[in-house]
Amino acid sequence: MRIDFGKDCIGCGACVGACPEVFEFDTDVYKVKVNIGADFSQHMAAIREAADICPVGNIKVVEP
Repeated sequence: MRIDFGKDCIGCGACVGACPEVFEFDTDVYKVKVNIGADFSQHMAAIREAADICPVGNIKVVEP
């Protein structure tokens, strides 16, 4: 699984609320970023939920 995180983030934090193990706020730019060190396989359902609830469609889940 790969997460494509676009540049349209509005910093609403919905993805952080859905899956804080994978998504986190970057306080330097007040946007959300993907925690590259997270084990995505353990949080697949929450990652998909975060992508589904993103109000600007900024998160894309790409599966092989």
